[in-house]
Amino acid sequence: MQFNSEALKAKEKYLDKINYQLNIVEKVIERNLGKKCNFYERKRIWCGGGGSLFIIEGDSKIFLKIKHKAVTVESKLEEETGYIKDSCIEHEKKMLELADKAGVHIPDVVFFDEESGYQFLATEYVGKSLEETLQDSSLEVVLSLWDDLEKNVRKLFEAGIVHCDIHELNIRCHDGNAVLIDFEEARVLHQDTTFENSLDYIGSNANSSLGDFPLADKQEYTIKYNCLARMKQVFKRYIVPKVIEYTEKCNYDSTNGICIALDHGESDLTYQSIENKWFKIQGQRELKDNRPKLISALISTCFEDRNISFVDVGSNNGLFGREIAKEFNGSVRCIGLEGFHNFNVLAKSLAFLDDCKNVEYYDFVCGDDDLKTLNLDNDCFMSICSVWHHIERKDIFLKQLKNIKLKFVFLEMPSQADCYNGRTWDEETKYIKEQLEFRDEILLEYSHDYNRPIILLSKERIDEKMKKEIKTIAKKICHPKFMDKILAYFN
Repeated sequence: MQFNSEALKAKEKYLDKINYQLNIVEKVIERNLGKKCNFYERKRIWCGGGGSLFIIEGDSKIFLKIKHKAVTVESKLEEETGYIKDSCIEHEKKMLELADKAGVHIPDVVFFDEESGYQFLATEYVGKSLEETLQDSSLEVVLSLWDDLEKNVRKLFEAGIVHCDIHELNIRCHDGNAVLIDFEEARVLHQDTTFENSLDYIGSNANSSLGDFPLADKQEYTIKYNCLARMKQVFKRYIVPKVIEYTEKCNYDSTNGICIALDHGESDLTYQSIENKWFKIQGQRELKDNRPKLISALISTCFEDRNISFVDVGSNNGLFGREIAKEFNGSVRCIGLEGFHNFNVLAKSLAFLDDCKNVEYYDFVCGDDDLKTLNLDNDCFMSICSVWHHIERKDIFLKQLKNIKLKFVFLEMPSQADCYNGRTWDEETKYIKEQLEFRDEILLEYSHDYNRPIILLSKERIDEKMKKEIKTIAKKICHPKFMDKILAYFN
């Protein structure tokens, strides 16, 4: 980003001169609102800001920005051929109108006026500051705010608008929405790239770069540009302690309503363990879980085309989806289906912290909810790990599975006979295979912590070449104590 020296000189020349001519301000307010109103000066958030700011206390609170019309837009992106010649205030009004047309959450414009060489832009005073909202809100609300912020910036991108100044002080919160303010430096610029590589998302590319965040006491972030990538670091700072606290609502036992088979008693632990760069939480399953690694290797072997969906039934805190998404860098659509809402909130927050792309988590009860709602149009690899015995309407779910492009099912089966109405785990596995009209099955592994058999079901016959590759995967990943069993199966 480059700056116009003439615009900077004009800003310095007229800065706060209007503050000594409050009769002009009073005149403009009365002319536009039809009555006299109390108003008071609001300090700028940083010394470089060039406008005089006021709060008007009318029927509702109004934010008023004033600049002399000689003060033009001061910045230029490197790829732009020249500086914008419009006055700052008139330019901001135009950009707000374009953003509103694009469906972006912005403050409503109350009035625009000119008087004695100055321009006045009055907008509604919006809600709370972002950081105050992040501090006071629940984990679920914070995640929703991020989604809304990202959607708004995407709408700007699709409309060919670059905000250029997205930071926590230019985002307000109202009724659960993230509201973007301060469009002085915004401009129309259609970018020939993806949204994820756009300026408002990453802050810099081969063509241009945005400005740095101005406040020195906010420099703890590794990304300096005013963009979504830096804002994600801001959100993470508030999310991490909320996630740790929220895990207390995600214990896995007989009290959460989703365990309909076996007596799981009461436990304070989550089911899947959690480990990331911020914290480590031991759950009921081991921290070093090899099952995601095994699934990733199988997907690589079984599908030449990565345009597939991975569906994890009973996704708990979303571990499998996160690991598959990271392994394939978002090219595989990863879907978690979970009947306990708290688990999905936790899963979404952990995916956010891990920067996972193409991961979705749904409140979903197999056999009650319909798979059609997920739009599973491409080939599917499904995992059902230690959850089949908790599905009440198994036959309805099996019928639904036959109506999608399901190619492989990765099963982990508890071995207790009372899980399957007297059938053994292998008899239940054969029943699933027959109902799905699948043609092949392979015993892959026994889970390292629970000693539960892990089986791959395949819709088509697995040829000898692929079987050999799967055997190699099993030998690399399987626990040595189960190797004899696994090799005996292949032999």
